[in-house]
Amino acid sequence: MRVPGEKLATGTLSGYKGTDMSRSICFVALALMVVGVACSSNESSLVAPSGSAPVVTAAPTVLGTATFAAPNFTFVLNQHNANGKFSFDPSTINAPKGSTATIELTNAGSVKHNLTIKPLNVNQDLDPGKSMTLIVKLGTATQVPFYCRFHKASGMTGTFDLT
Repeated sequence: MRVPGEKLATGTLSGYKGTDMSRSICFVALALMVVGVACSSNESSLVAPSGSAPVVTAAPTVLGTATFAAPNFTFVLNQHNANGKFSFDPSTINAPKGSTATIELTNAGSVKHNLTIKPLNVNQDLDPGKSMTLIVKLGTATQVPFYCRFHKASGMTGTFDLT
């Protein structure tokens, strides 16, 4: 706040003449723009280097694709039901045939969910806010579908695409 009769410091910044306060605001705005651009990546596909076992987590509101080259990998599979939309994230997992996947299943929703992978005899219920770890051998099929048995009709499905 300015006191009556107080002189304001002025100066020139890259051809801009203004007060110390306006220069500070300009610097803050510039810094926020740089941070906003750096954080605005819309990358929906993640690739793990061969031989590693990374944990992959995608943004809850974007259905993503996780891609793995290694025959053994770990990833987080989130279950959501935000705004009435039931989904898995990632919903597509690309991996080599015969892979072993360690799935860190997390119910990020507010209702009970399930993970069913019928060809692999997986059928696990999970209460809201809970997590569990499953290890599955993916086999040699080209596609291995998975779904939530409670919300399959609402589109809560996904696939392992194997190559």
